[in-house]
Amino acid sequence: MLLVVKSPKFVHPDVEVWRRYIIAIFKVKISMSGHHELIPVRSLGDRALFVSLDRCLSVSSNNLPSISSNSIYLTVSLPDPVVVHCLSSRSFERPTALCQVHDGKEMVCPSVRPFTLADHLLTYCNHHEWSNGLMFHEYYFIPESFQGLWKKIRTQDSQVRISRVRD
Repeated sequence: MLLVVKSPKFVHPDVEVWRRYIIAIFKVKISMSGHHELIPVRSLGDRALFVSLDRCLSVSSNNLPSISSNSIYLTVSLPDPVVVHCLSSRSFERPTALCQVHDGKEMVCPSVRPFTLADHLLTYCNHHEWSNGLMFHEYYFIPESFQGLWKKIRTQDSQVRISRVRD
């Protein structure tokens, strides 16, 4: 099991929000004797991690040329919801496909298509957008003024039936 820790670091307030983090990865070693240990991980090899608050996913980049190996794709706070952290260089980057389709009140540009594989994997990890058929990097925040979209989401949500076990 891996533990990914995203910690804020002290930087000048003018530094972009997505550059204000320190990322650490640990292998969690749990033994039957009750001894627990966190072992720092310096490399993921050919793997890439997709991390959010809802779900996490690990994929091999061997047959996925658009996915960067030894990297973590993660969600951060506004205004840029997605960043890629390369473990070998310890650097952060914005994905090239990032596009803001609204300004918080109205549409400012059409949705960017086609979506990349990384867009789909991060959306899967962010369950709220994924379950509503939206792309996370475009709709991580849905303004209340999008009445048509909210109506569609509420309609979809009302059709979901969760069976319950009864005594």
